[in-house]
Amino acid sequence: RGHLVPLLLDLPPTYLDIHALYPARRFLPAKVAHFIDQLADAWGDPPIWEQGLGLSRISQQ
Repeated sequence: RGHLVPLLLDLPPTYLDIHALYPARRFLPAKVAHFIDQLADAWGDPPIWEQGLGLSRISQQ
């Protein structure tokens, strides 16, 4: 039928890290630098003053 069925609802979510690796060289294409900046803005560590408050960045947007 094409319906989604939630599974394992009693388990807490698992959070994964995102890493951006790029060659160590002087020139980094602007689109790559922009993409890395966007990842850091969206999923980077919360500011020190928000740590421990239980806020997720997604819920703040």
